[in-house]
Amino acid sequence: MKADSLAIQDSLVFFSLCLTIRLFSQHNLAF
Repeated sequence: MKADSLAIQDSLVFFSLCLTIRLFSQHNLAF
C-alpha cells in the first residue's frame, strides 16, 4: 500500500507541475 500511495503522490505532483507550466505559458510570464 505504501508503494501505491507513493505512485499516487508522484502522479499528483506531475499533474500539478503540468498545470503550473500551462498557467505560466497562458499568462506569458517569462522565467
